[in-house]
Amino acid sequence: MVKIHNHLYVSWFDYFYIIVMMVYMGQATPETRCMVSGNIMHEYIPILIPIVLTGALIYKHRISFDNGNIRKIFGVFFIWCLLVAFKYGYGLGSNQAIGLTFFLFYAILIAYVHVNVFKKNFFDIFEHAMKWMCIFSLLLWGAYFLFPSTLTSLFHASQEVAYGNNFLYLYTWMDPAKGQLYLGIPRNAGFSWEPGRFAIIICIAICFNILRTNWSFKNITFWIFLFTLLTTFSTTGYVICVITLSLWLLLRRGLKYKIMFVLVFAFSIYSYTSLDFLGEKIEEQSDIQQMLTKADYQITEANRQDTYYASLDRFTALYFESQNVLNDPILGYTQITTNSYFSKNFSNNISLTGGFLKLFGWFGIPLGLLLYMILFRSSIKIANDYCYDGVANYMIFICLIMASVSYTIYGIPIFTTFWYYGLFSNRHEI
Repeated sequence: MVKIHNHLYVSWFDYFYIIVMMVYMGQATPETRCMVSGNIMHEYIPILIPIVLTGALIYKHRISFDNGNIRKIFGVFFIWCLLVAFKYGYGLGSNQAIGLTFFLFYAILIAYVHVNVFKKNFFDIFEHAMKWMCIFSLLLWGAYFLFPSTLTSLFHASQEVAYGNNFLYLYTWMDPAKGQLYLGIPRNAGFSWEPGRFAIIICIAICFNILRTNWSFKNITFWIFLFTLLTTFSTTGYVICVITLSLWLLLRRGLKYKIMFVLVFAFSIYSYTSLDFLGEKIEEQSDIQQMLTKADYQITEANRQDTYYASLDRFTALYFESQNVLNDPILGYTQITTNSYFSKNFSNNISLTGGFLKLFGWFGIPLGLLLYMILFRSSIKIANDYCYDGVANYMIFICLIMASVSYTIYGIPIFTTFWYYGLFSNRHEI
């Protein structure tokens, strides 16, 4: 048995299962990204691993699927799938459409299984596993500075990915030659494909840690998360962390929380004025004309090269995603981006980053609103299960919404567990 804390123990299989699903959550390699890409033709083994493990978990815990809420949400998506299949002319020969549809339902199913097996304990187990994942990443990130030649050789012998090399699926080394640096320091990407993605996962773990412990200076796990977050040099991660902590402290009762809020706020101002990468990045993102000029150049280059070129900056992507939503407001363009207004009218070789508008773009406004309502209810339910209300009700919701500005969240294992917790932990049908 694995000890999570004094009142919670889980079996080694259950703990191993969570670790595997977190690896798929990080999407560091093509294999662990397959459940989102919908590539069912060339990734049989990576696809089967989480499916088989989930099947074993269902069998071990004798999970019943006699639940009205899962039937209803499956029914909603089934109707949506039929409508978009008719709209876009998908058939049984469309492997990508079949793959994406399968994993769309699988993501909901896996959330249902997680909630029914682990219930509220899922968040404590996730936080515990994240602590050790962060420690592992810090050890390898720090070892690089002590033994650069040895570690470089070790990492170069591992699987090559977009910005470096992935070591045992548990750590992605950012190769200095590929540019993921700050002041010459490689950023810490942990078990994800790039540092920003790792940062938002850490921020979610911080939220659960605060809810579980009420946040004290003696909370070692919190400081492990915070230090690991600092090594990512992620603007998104820093902003999410500061906002969630500030909201928590500002609306808590007691003088010590007000003092801590002032300290956090003062540190945030100092960071903005002192850390060049943070201030410059925020200023760059706020310059609309500069963003559109850059986007125009990227689109032109992508069309000229006729190959994948880059993804647009987050706020530029939000603008174009809004155009996608306006063009397909009822059913959306699905997860197949070639259906989108942007792909058809600007470039099929440029990707739009996550963005909280992505759900409306994919599924249309009606279904998108339903999904955000489910997330909002889940955020409240999570806080209530930790015996909190008030501002704590919105911590997970705010964290995931802000994370989705830069990254796609919905439909990815574990993220969907957070998303559907309120729906599937409710004994009453919606």
